[in-house]
Amino acid sequence: MLSKLKIEIRKHIDQKHNDKEDKTKQISWCRIELWNNNNVNLSAYIYEKLVPLPVPHDRLWLELDESGNVLIHNKESKPVFISSTTLQENAFSSGKWPVVRVAPGQSVTAFNKKLFAHLLQSETETRPGQLSLLHSAVIHISPQKGWGPGYQRVQFIQCPVRYEIWLSLQGVYLIRGAEKIN
Repeated sequence: MLSKLKIEIRKHIDQKHNDKEDKTKQISWCRIELWNNNNVNLSAYIYEKLVPLPVPHDRLWLELDESGNVLIHNKESKPVFISSTTLQENAFSSGKWPVVRVAPGQSVTAFNKKLFAHLLQSETETRPGQLSLLHSAVIHISPQKGWGPGYQRVQFIQCPVRYEIWLSLQGVYLIRGAEKIN
């Protein structure tokens, strides 16, 4: 059943992209990966500014706002857990990202573009050539389980179902407010 659903989602995403491609040159602002038991069940490039995350949790919404920030809106009936490099200013340099519990009906700014640019600039000045994946523009979301020192799952990859949102900084900087990019 899940693979049939994945095919339908893929067709829908591809069709929407093909329809738009005829009208304007599109740049995706992120790629969503849905992981289930350490397998990627779905990988999709996102072009719209406001989209639901793919099933089974389509009541979680991802939004690129006019400032280039990324918000997560939890319309689920249960809390979700989120982490990124810009949820807390010192997370960037320490390499320890905080995990935030987002209650049902709540939203959180999961990626702050200005803070990311500031932190990246500071890091490149103080530690040139030492940036790693810990400094990536990525958001981790677990719709079912928390992780970290206070949980059974110490690392994000131990969550049975999880999303990785890989931001395209080119897309984040160019798409905000632009319908057409030449």
